[in-house]
Amino acid sequence: MGFGNVIDLATTQTTYELTDNLPFSHIELKRPTTVGTERKSHGIFNVKNGLLRMALSESQNPRPTSFEPAENTTVYVYQKVTDYDRLEGIWRHEERNPVTNDLDRATELIFKKNMYVRRVYSASSIMEDKPMAYLLNEKASPKHLDLEIRSIEDTMKRFAMSLKDANIERFRKDTVNRDRLLERRLAIYELKDNELRYAITGAIPFKLIGEQLVPNPESPLNKRAASLETAGSPILTFKRVERSLKDEGTRTPITEKTAEEQETPSKTLQPTSSVPRKLLEERVKIAEERMELWKKAYASGNAPMSELGPISEKLATAKLALAENQKEKLQALEAHLQNLKQLEQLAEAKFKAGSMQKTELLDVQLKRVEFEIQLEEMKGNSANTPLPK
Repeated sequence: MGFGNVIDLATTQTTYELTDNLPFSHIELKRPTTVGTERKSHGIFNVKNGLLRMALSESQNPRPTSFEPAENTTVYVYQKVTDYDRLEGIWRHEERNPVTNDLDRATELIFKKNMYVRRVYSASSIMEDKPMAYLLNEKASPKHLDLEIRSIEDTMKRFAMSLKDANIERFRKDTVNRDRLLERRLAIYELKDNELRYAITGAIPFKLIGEQLVPNPESPLNKRAASLETAGSPILTFKRVERSLKDEGTRTPITEKTAEEQETPSKTLQPTSSVPRKLLEERVKIAEERMELWKKAYASGNAPMSELGPISEKLATAKLALAENQKEKLQALEAHLQNLKQLEQLAEAKFKAGSMQKTELLDVQLKRVEFEIQLEEMKGNSANTPLPK
């Protein structure tokens, strides 16, 4: 029947028969006892708005005629369990250093009813999105998950700058950045026990009609994969947790280095016999593949721009660990700087299109400038200088 505790009855070999009799549907139950006999009961039931109500009595007593508790009558109410119910709570995705197993980055999704909040933790900050709506379709195969659903009203307010005077024509012609202005992201998912796996495979962008934004389901971005295995974009795995890292009482869950540790060259920059070169080479290969997957996913609108910085940093760190001289170290850092500049260019385009706030753009620019300054400073320093932060 698909209703929570009724399934539990089946595990005790309870059998039931249903008949549609007006004014109430009838139910007959049989349950084996420990002495080898059967315990029989009968009653009435109805299903409405996801609730199953049953009024039962022993078979030797009259069948109940209402859902009011009475002598020899017990009333049960069961709520149908959906994936919305199963998702309620906190889910965490962790990214760990493949060599040290240190926690580099963590993302939490906190679900409640049809809303959720996303928190992203790094060594220096906690970023929390405002609450967003999501939508599930459990009947689809594979199951559908719509994320980051934005109302037209909120989007019009957020991107109002793009819809004023001279900017409106630029926005209308700028198809690349307009396609980044999304009404929702489209994903497929699996939910088993305490594990959520999903992949974002498409999106529904807005389009501009006159001066009004409307969803554009005809966009080529509107697509879903046939399975997680054929998604062509990263599969994210989240585990259910009891408490958020934000509630642990620390500013950030990722352990930050002490001043002494920051002055000491990173151990990963000095390969020793305790870290086989083959393992370091495998880390570079994985980091390069992760970068390529991000580029493909971003090009199709299935990955946020904010992921580029951390992914690029992981790749630079992996290459630094294999570098044998100062020249190779600087090459790895220069490649990371180019990725930060690419991130900055994308951010500037989004800001001009009105899809990014000024403060967000300044954060991206500041990160690039700080890294470039430190890179220039280290060019004359020791070859063991760690990756600038």
